[in-house]
Amino acid sequence: MDHCKYLYLVNCATSKYKPEEKAFFSGIEKEYNFSKFNDKLREVFDVQLIYPEQDLVLVGEIAQVGTLWIQEHCREKLQEKFSNEFIDSVTYLRENIGKSLERIDFKKKGVTAMLHVQEGGIFSGLWQMASFAKCGMEVLWNEILVKQATIEFCELFDLNPYKLYAGGCFLIAADNGHRVIREYEKMGIPCRIIGQVTKDPKKTIVHGEIRRAIMRPEMDELLKVRKGLN
Repeated sequence: MDHCKYLYLVNCATSKYKPEEKAFFSGIEKEYNFSKFNDKLREVFDVQLIYPEQDLVLVGEIAQVGTLWIQEHCREKLQEKFSNEFIDSVTYLRENIGKSLERIDFKKKGVTAMLHVQEGGIFSGLWQMASFAKCGMEVLWNEILVKQATIEFCELFDLNPYKLYAGGCFLIAADNGHRVIREYEKMGIPCRIIGQVTKDPKKTIVHGEIRRAIMRPEMDELLKVRKGLN
């Protein structure tokens, strides 16, 4: 795909990631068995369709795996500022990863497309979904689900949580997002409508009165932390 050229997307043949960086992300995928997620999506959605006026639904908090990686590899640094109780408050995320694909008949709920968000974080996922479908979107910043621990971990390391490796969270295009939310609420999984697909091809995120473009995928913030440890 032409719009894939020279992007920070691991699975693009012309990805800007270096071989050792690709290997790092590959290791994360294997650790969490993310291949089963992507196989499941291909099984459910032989063709993915996205069209104007659909709801954009976020399932799960963003940056889950990035947060867990920081917790597991940077504990000494975290302990300089946070209690062990606070640091351990994100451990449950590991058990929840993968539940978002369980026990829902997506097509009967009006879901026409679903993306597993991984490297580059939620901003990368939003850009991918809109660009691959050749559509626009308007996303409300304040509706994006993010744990307070993720925000505080990122502040400590000067990272942007919206560009931090996600893993285990999904973007959905649905005719009626509220139907999807009700199903996930039954499972105890956080889920929220964060915006809409638009006829206008612009990819926009809205934060109060500020409107800004959703940019092309940039280098994942997790690599900054990894580099600091080496």
